[in-house]
Amino acid sequence: MNVNYIIKGNFLSPKLTRYLFIGIFILTLALLISIYTSLESAKHYQSEPDFILQENDIVEIPLNKHSQDTSVLFPILKGFSPVENWGVWSNSHNVEIIFPMFTNGPTNITLCGGVLKPNQLQNSTLQIDAENKVSLKLNRHGCMVTTVNRFKGKIYLKNIQLLKPVDIGLSADNRSLGISLRTITFSAQ
Repeated sequence: MNVNYIIKGNFLSPKLTRYLFIGIFILTLALLISIYTSLESAKHYQSEPDFILQENDIVEIPLNKHSQDTSVLFPILKGFSPVENWGVWSNSHNVEIIFPMFTNGPTNITLCGGVLKPNQLQNSTLQIDAENKVSLKLNRHGCMVTTVNRFKGKIYLKNIQLLKPVDIGLSADNRSLGISLRTITFSAQ
């Protein structure tokens, strides 16, 4: 290295400076490509499901501990107690169920479960994605069927009355419970 470069404050030769600049440019470009790729991947995950139900497909998803441990279609449950061997209880007035699947056409959605008292769902609503809002009512078999034009992965149950079994003399269970769910079935038309 020439001593004059060091004395004048130039520690690198012009050739070495050029290589360093090219190296920094390539590393910056690689970093930007990596960031862009991860952002596109995140967008894809939010907009593209793992599974798309086709016409005449029927999928029943048990909401029990075994299914939670083994099923790729088991949903994310927000506002629920831990999953039990038989199913799951909601423990919030408003809950959200997020599935890794979509449908491209009309779909019947059947929720099966139960409540502690018959009028517990009196002012409750069921909303599928952002398009469909109906009163939440279970039939005598403990199920509710609703039809949507297209399912995009989200089910909302709102205004659920919470009760404690101990307060109504059913058991010593002190948890605040809303609606129980055993299965959710999707039937694409």
